[in-house]
Amino acid sequence: YGIGKGDRVAILSANNPDWIVTFWATVSLGAIAVGLNGWWVADEILYGLEDSKPKLLVGDEKRLARLAGSPVPAPVIQIERNFEHLWNYDPNASLCTEPIAEDDPACILYTSGTTGRPKGVVNSHRNIVALIGIQIFHGLRSLQSRNMAPPEAPASLVTSPLFHVSGLYAGAVIARATGIKSVWMKGRFDPIRAMQIIQDEGVTNWGPMNTVAYRFVNHPRVGDYDLSSLTSVGSGGAPMAKELQDRLRRVFPGAGDSTALGYGLTECTALATLNFGEELKEKPHSSGRPLPTVQIEIRDPAGAPVDEGTDGEIHIRGPNVMLEYWHRPSDTQSTILPGRWLRTGDIGRLEGGHLVINSRARELILRGSENIYPAEIENRLLAHPDVAEAAVV
Repeated sequence: YGIGKGDRVAILSANNPDWIVTFWATVSLGAIAVGLNGWWVADEILYGLEDSKPKLLVGDEKRLARLAGSPVPAPVIQIERNFEHLWNYDPNASLCTEPIAEDDPACILYTSGTTGRPKGVVNSHRNIVALIGIQIFHGLRSLQSRNMAPPEAPASLVTSPLFHVSGLYAGAVIARATGIKSVWMKGRFDPIRAMQIIQDEGVTNWGPMNTVAYRFVNHPRVGDYDLSSLTSVGSGGAPMAKELQDRLRRVFPGAGDSTALGYGLTECTALATLNFGEELKEKPHSSGRPLPTVQIEIRDPAGAPVDEGTDGEIHIRGPNVMLEYWHRPSDTQSTILPGRWLRTGDIGRLEGGHLVINSRARELILRGSENIYPAEIENRLLAHPDVAEAAVV
């Protein structure tokens, strides 16, 4: 298909090996992999295609069917029908020798966006390598803090979608970088199936997002399976109530001292801070300290840094900060500030070097000019034994 440096290859599929192979083939050519949201409906998919203008679309039958009757502005490879031919097209082909710089774009992932159309976040090769370094650092730090040797047969369970930073970078790429076995679930998340997989595959680490973790640990059959192989469990994407953290430790006793909670966003390639182990037990509402190479600064509405303990907007700087929003110079300029500080739109404060997150700026409730953070009310409600779930708007 003549894919070369800077060309885009869009991927629209459920999690499968073909998704991952397409990603590696694309970035190895110096081209840009575009992870389209597999939950999108037709008009959203067409928006993503028009925005990224790919030279090729690789998709599965179920998602391509949503485009029936719509003009697709690129050649299409249907995974179930055409991928085998692509895979075997030239078995003797050598790896591309086109020079790829660290700051060349590698991938475009779309933000969910609380206002307007999603924006394409451009992550560079440097961004992704920076994340891998951070993850490896934390894995070694966690083992050393517990006087543990690495598992003899490490295995990672991935339940996040590949069009998300957690599935792609923290799942597929880190598995390739470290050589560990990765186990992938297909279709909608099923707690029973996940329990069976952890037991059968000897899964040692898992990073369930908040809601997935909640459904798993509160399932009535969670005690029917051997989950003792799991020695590391972490979550992110949203603050996690202390009650859910405690429940995770009870369900995964082998991972109790390594339970971790992180904070990041697509614009900083998934991760900026991490709280784990004893510090998480002592400060369950904190998202942790900045990871190596990452700086955190809290600023007031005028952009000036505030004192520790004072709420403000979270800003991030480091090699993991995105290059730009794809073809959105105005949005990029308002988000990446001088010095390459990333303005996150999230509200929080620093307490003893720990980041405490309150809310996204757009979620704030204003009453009599006072800020009310929905997450604080939700955490209070969740502390009540009769409350299973809570959402405050």
